[in-house]
Amino acid sequence: MNKKTIKVISILVLTALLIYGGNWLFGIYQFGRGVQEDTPKFIESLLENNIQNGDIIFQISKSSQSKAIQLATNSKYSHMGIIYKLTENCSFTKQSNLLN
Repeated sequence: MNKKTIKVISILVLTALLIYGGNWLFGIYQFGRGVQEDTPKFIESLLENNIQNGDIIFQISKSSQSKAIQLATNSKYSHMGIIYKLTENCSFTKQSNLLN
């Protein structure tokens, strides 16, 4: 290969890496924004209902990750969790990649 071909290939590889990296960072940003918007609504919903230890909850989010999980699993939901109460406050464990 001559120097011109190597230069063109290098530019193409660098461009592809920049596009991939930018898309990845944008996905992370969208996920964080979706979690930030959805968490207060989720906690408010938990507090309004009579939540008990062992309750199983199913959840969706506005994030692109949530939508990808729903599409990949062909499910209405993207996350699930089990409620457990250690103190006066409720906590929950969550499991991503919900299977049918």
